[in-house]
Amino acid sequence: MENSKSYPTTKEVSLISDLLKLEELLYKKATLYSKITMNEKLKNHLNALAKNHRQRFLELYSLL
Repeated sequence: MENSKSYPTTKEVSLISDLLKLEELLYKKATLYSKITMNEKLKNHLNALAKNHRQRFLELYSLL
């Protein structure tokens, strides 16, 4: 039986790595800003953004 899993090319790994760095940075910024704002509505929005960036990071990481 053949293994149907395809592995990413070197170029794809490089692109995924760049996206991982970006998602990590955006997650950290949204998390930081959510901690320093006093506006509850903005805090909730930033926490949702951070959660979305973390989820995308994990999905991208699973491709490697």
